[in-house]
Formats: sequence, C-alpha cells, structure tokens
Amino acid sequence: MKASRYHIFTQYNGEITPVHEADAWHEALALAQRYIAKDTPCWVFDSEATDGQVDVFTFDAAGGIQPTGHCASPALRAVQLTPIARLSFAALVPSLSLDNCTVLIEPLLPASLHASTDEWIEEEFVAFSALAQTASEGAVLQPPLHRHMADENDIALKVYHQGALIAVATFSRYLEDHRFPAKSSELYYEIALHSVYVKADYRGLGLATALSTLIVNIARKDSEQVYRHVSALGINVKLWFSALAITEGGEAICDVLSEAFVEMADDLIDELLDEGYAVRYQEPMIFVDSLF
Repeated sequence: MKASRYHIFTQYNGEITPVHEADAWHEALALAQRYIAKDTPCWVFDSEATDGQVDVFTFDAAGGIQPTGHCASPALRAVQLTPIARLSFAALVPSLSLDNCTVLIEPLLPASLHASTDEWIEEEFVAFSALAQTASEGAVLQPPLHRHMADENDIALKVYHQGALIAVATFSRYLEDHRFPAKSSELYYEIALHSVYVKADYRGLGLATALSTLIVNIARKDSEQVYRHVSALGINVKLWFSALAITEGGEAICDVLSEAFVEMADDLIDELLDEGYAVRYQEPMIFVDSLF
C-alpha cells in the first residue's frame, strides 16, 4: 500500500516521532493543528517534494506554517545506516585465535536471544544487560537526536564455537535524521555499547577484543557511507561513542573501544581527504562512565 504524501511529526520524550499521514496538504495542516493547539512542537514532511524544494515545515507560536529550510536532495535521501543484512557480507569480522568459530551479526531481539541461548548465558547476559540499561539512563549523556532507521539500530554479535554460543556483544548505532537535525550544519552518528560477555572457559583468547574490533569496523562502514553522501553539502559528521562499565573487565573493554573509535575516525578522515572529499575532522565525542 502506497504511503501518503505528507507525514506529521511531533516531539515526544526528546525525540521527533511520526504520528500521522495525510494525502492532501489541508488534511496535514488540520492534523498538525491538533498538536499546535496543545503547544506541542509539530512538523510536516512532504515526501514527494522535488529536488531542491523545501520539504519540512514547522509552525510558529501563532500556528502559522513556516519552512525549516530543509530541502529535498538525492544525497540526503541516501544517508542511512548500513543494513544489518549487508554488514554480514562485508568482511568486517576480524580473525579469531580460536578455530571452528562462527560470528553472526544479527538484529538485537530479546525474545529470540533468550530462545536460542544456553541457560548460562541467558542468566548472565540478561542480568548484565538489564543493569547496564537501567544505570545508563542517568549515567551516560544522551545526545538530543531523532534516531533514524530504528529497525536497524540494535545489533547483537554472537560467537559460536562448534555450534555452541560462547560470546555475545550488544550495542546500538544511531544516525540523526537529517530532516530534524539538532544543528543544520551537522549530523550525529553514535555507537552506544550495551554489553560484552564471554563464557568463562573461553576468556583470555581475545574474543572480547575481537568483538570490540568488529563494533568499530561496523562504525567505520556506517561513518564512511555517511561522510561520502554529505561531503558536498557542507554538513559535518560528528561521531559519538558512549558506554557504561559495570565491571573492571567492562572498563577495560570501554577503554579499548574508545581508543579504537578515535583511531578509526583519524584513519577514515585521512583516507577521504586523500580521495578528494571535502570533509572536516572533528574529534569524536567519548562518553564513558563507570559504576565502581
């Protein structure tokens, strides 16, 4: 079924969220006025605007329609996270020191994770993840972003040895929606680490480090794609890494990831500049906290 032309968005819990669609302009305005009457910020997006035309509109205090200045653009339409299915075929997995291992890159779906894991990892992993999630709400600074492509945000990396699950890393990646940027000249990309867990019998083999490397490789692929699409538009890409350590081992992993994230950004910018892309380097923003 074809989507409607006009999409109405409002701000909810700090994020800009789609709430309605309409086929006609007057219908879109009528729907938007419901929120304007309640002093709720509101936007209308014209999904069929031609290239160069303003396609996002907001409202002033009196309820009058105002263009935001955002214009339809093929380059901006191409800005997105790398689909998870494509990540699996991108040769991003580093070499492992353990033979007969398989690494899977999958959407993070709690129900399917529980159903497919052994008892040891279900108990340990779920407790770890829940604690990290609860603590991170107050301990890790969250950027004020509307997060784009929610279905592709959350990822689980699973390591299997001879068919048995032996390690898991989970994280989320967020790309700011270019239609509603916090700053018109910037787009934010963030990696938020949730957990890394290796079964006790397999620790000391570098599996946690390998999973950390894979996370950074995924961040590089996403970032490179975004940089290439926006380099000619005068938009800067700002990279974030955020995490919360709840154990000493977790703190070590956070340190490894923080350093690798910065090195990745340095290498990527140098490579793009050598290729002639008009990109500007900005130091990645690192937000790592600890519970101990």
